[in-house]
Amino acid sequence: SSSATDLLLTPELSICGYPPEDLILYRNFLQGCENAAADLAAQAGRERPDLHLMFGLPVMRAGNVFNSLRIVRSGQIVAQADKIILPNYGVFDEARYFTPGNRPQVTSLGKTRVGICVCQDAWDERYLRMLAGEQIDLLIVANASPFYVGKQQERERITAAAAARLDCEVVYVNYAGAQDEYIYDGGSHYQGKGGLVMRLGSEPQLADVAAPPPLAELDEDIVSVRRALVAGLRSYVGGRLPVLIGISGGIDSAVVACVAVEAFGADGVLGVLMPSRHTAQVSLDGARSLAANLGIKLHEIAIDSLVEAFNAPLAQALGCPLASVAGENLQARIRAVLLMALANHHGSMLLATGNKSEMAVGFTTIYGDMAGAFAPLKDVSKTRVYQLAHLYNRARQQVPECIIERAPSAELRPDQLDEDTLPPYDQIDALITKIVEDLAGPERISDVPQQALADFSARLKASEFKRQQAPVGPTITRRAFGKDWRMPISNAFPFISDERSCRDRHN
Repeated sequence: SSSATDLLLTPELSICGYPPEDLILYRNFLQGCENAAADLAAQAGRERPDLHLMFGLPVMRAGNVFNSLRIVRSGQIVAQADKIILPNYGVFDEARYFTPGNRPQVTSLGKTRVGICVCQDAWDERYLRMLAGEQIDLLIVANASPFYVGKQQERERITAAAAARLDCEVVYVNYAGAQDEYIYDGGSHYQGKGGLVMRLGSEPQLADVAAPPPLAELDEDIVSVRRALVAGLRSYVGGRLPVLIGISGGIDSAVVACVAVEAFGADGVLGVLMPSRHTAQVSLDGARSLAANLGIKLHEIAIDSLVEAFNAPLAQALGCPLASVAGENLQARIRAVLLMALANHHGSMLLATGNKSEMAVGFTTIYGDMAGAFAPLKDVSKTRVYQLAHLYNRARQQVPECIIERAPSAELRPDQLDEDTLPPYDQIDALITKIVEDLAGPERISDVPQQALADFSARLKASEFKRQQAPVGPTITRRAFGKDWRMPISNAFPFISDERSCRDRHN
């Protein structure tokens, strides 16, 4: 550009947000995007007629809808690029909505020859081949690139390769924020011909490439997870406060409470402790200490009388007491009723506290501990839950040591431990990483005992109906139990893959 401020870049579909999903099917939505784009172009033209402004929007032409980037100056369109490579894997479903563009867009901004592309285009060899003979000075890549652990390193490898391939500089612009299960971690950056010049962090930021700020440090993985969970929760809940959390004295509800307090402050979080005769003193002590450490209010509602009130008529109708598992699940469902009543009373939102490990093997109670509007730990393994607890305790004690040190327990029967029913969580989490997240084939799981593999596969399959009724939660891995996991419930084929049949993850 000819000056430090005459080119202002914003991300993919920045006019409407990403992904707009089925809103794209409505003509009034598309017209609304065009109206907003026209208003923005006119305002920029009045206030800064020398400014080139780039934004993304869905554009309808001849009955087709394109995922487009538009550059305007002095209120007029000077360039427009349509996305050519439409991702249609994982969380992406763009072939459902968009028509692909047919050629790269190259334009001149002052004396700079600029290639303009949308997200996936820069990750695809086919697009780079199309641009190879254009002799561009700068490649602009506008993105809506969701977070997962390790994603920023992948982005920077891709842009470095594009800079070397095209012998140009590359500006990569990405969202910072969240929408439903999508977390956008920023990571916008500038690749010069000699290497990385600028990297921004995870907060929205306006940066000048002519006077770049110091390179933002890459977070360690668990810190990036923490940031993603807070961003996802804050975006989803909005102002519907206080959020409610069933505080059990266990590690999962403790970490959810820490995330919620970081997102909303102590006044924005209400804990509810609902002990029964099976609740150990260490659970009571841990829950109360957690609330004191975080400064949150904690209601205590004992449930034994409610359990008895349900059990008596059920036993009379059955002619016998409830079966043990049914009785355990009844306790979880009574707690859910209390939590939902309080959420309704306060006009606020209930957070579910289950984690990915439990969801994988079905160690959850549908309409019980799965109840909630949002599940912050839905894509967080039990192993990472403990890592988060230690992270929250780095600066000061937030999660009491008694919660971290005790063996996990649902406390729905006397002396119950999770490992009475389940394999150790580290074994479960290793299989989740290989089979769910990495789609490992036989060569990657040959070291797993066949019985352990068969047991995990059976549990994974049997609990699919639960997962499809679970609340939404933020994605922090390559493959979460959400839009990237679309398994039939009634099909008899096992979930475990015999080969890696999907494409590598991109953008």
